[in-house]
Amino acid sequence: MPRDVEVAVDELSDVYRYDVDALNELAAQNTEARRAEVPKAEAVVEEAVGKFRDWYSGLMHVDVLKGLRARLEAIRRQELESYHAKVAALGPEAEKVVDRLTDSIVAKILHHPTLGLKEGDASERLEKAAAVKSLFRLDPPEKP
Repeated sequence: MPRDVEVAVDELSDVYRYDVDALNELAAQNTEARRAEVPKAEAVVEEAVGKFRDWYSGLMHVDVLKGLRARLEAIRRQELESYHAKVAALGPEAEKVVDRLTDSIVAKILHHPTLGLKEGDASERLEKAAAVKSLFRLDPPEKP
């Protein structure tokens, strides 16, 4: 460009003459080279997404287990409080036994859900954690 450049210019050192056709060919080659790199880029993105899912599902299941444990512990404490007078009449040692007993029951109830939330790939763990959150209503209530 322009087309009136003499072809003999090609013989000069450090001078390159390109016509529109050559530039189009160069652009097409560059486009094809970039297209060839797309699968590599997709693999990098897929790997990063997988790592993120693993990380996030780990966070999610820990939060869900903490919330579930807190929910069950609140129920346990509430029930102990409602039966406090009856248990207290049995003596301080009986209160300790009932406290340990109910704590043990809560731990045993949580055992299999804890294992289940850790099993599977990241996507499965996220689905399980979301289901537990929903079933036990572990999300904080929305403010009006």
